[in-house]
Amino acid sequence: MEIKFWIEKNWGGSIDLAAVPEVIAAFEEMKLNDNQQAAFWIGCHDEEYVLKIQKDQTLSFIYGENQDLELKVKSRSWDEISSLTSLFINGQFVLLQTQISKLTSDTAGQK
Repeated sequence: MEIKFWIEKNWGGSIDLAAVPEVIAAFEEMKLNDNQQAAFWIGCHDEEYVLKIQKDQTLSFIYGENQDLELKVKSRSWDEISSLTSLFINGQFVLLQTQISKLTSDTAGQK
């Protein structure tokens, strides 16, 4: 079963049926965007999951029946964000949640 996604960009524009090329394009647009508040969201049509990616390399995994739960991590690199986004796009939501939780606890341990 193919998972269907949507993308919303805070600098304008949305895509209702997004695929990997549109996600890659949104990443590239955000990296080139001068606005330090640039962010975009990737949402799953069939599940209650949303991924928010910010220009400052903060990634938020929003989930729950009412999308009222959130895991947030300040990433160390765009490669790390890309890897986490791949998990989301591939429907590996539980693994994504585990990875973000691990990164969050690793970061907290380094402070």
